[in-house]
Amino acid sequence: MRKIKVKKILIILGIILLLSGIGIGGFWGYKYLKVRKARLEEIFEKKFEETSYLYEEALIGASSPSEQKAGFKKVAIELESLLKMKPNNEETLKKLVELYRNLEEYDKAIEYAKKLLKLRPEKADYYWLLGNIYLVDKFDLNRAEEFYKKALQKNPNHLPSYIDLARIYKSQNKKELLNEIEEKLKELMK
Repeated sequence: MRKIKVKKILIILGIILLLSGIGIGGFWGYKYLKVRKARLEEIFEKKFEETSYLYEEALIGASSPSEQKAGFKKVAIELESLLKMKPNNEETLKKLVELYRNLEEYDKAIEYAKKLLKLRPEKADYYWLLGNIYLVDKFDLNRAEEFYKKALQKNPNHLPSYIDLARIYKSQNKKELLNEIEEKLKELMK
């Protein structure tokens, strides 16, 4: 008799929770989450647009290099806060790589480029981007070559990787490798 009363009470309590939207997967709970997600997306897009404007302003409108650098730092802070909202947003990560290269904080640029690569390991452009940072900014020809070759593994027709490999081989006076790259470039240009 006592077990039946407890069962009835639990059933009634479950029905009340379900109807009130408190239950798991309740209609109102689901609707709230859906509206909240849409609102967060809207906020993110607006803030990203604002940071793009601030970036352009710092890039073009700064009257001195120090003013430009301060503008870039402000944008970087904003973008990093956006990244907390959406940690896998490619556009935000790409913009941070660009910003930190402009700020000459190459280790930070590499950190964000590696996050891009982790997010999209199939994308040859991100291997090339890392190679370019190592070549142009860090002057590490071996690491640059490594990433260019990985880009070519992902996309055997990735023209920027061939061009930058040719630059490396020319600077190292590696004529055989340079000739191979030049032949491949001619083939790709047909």
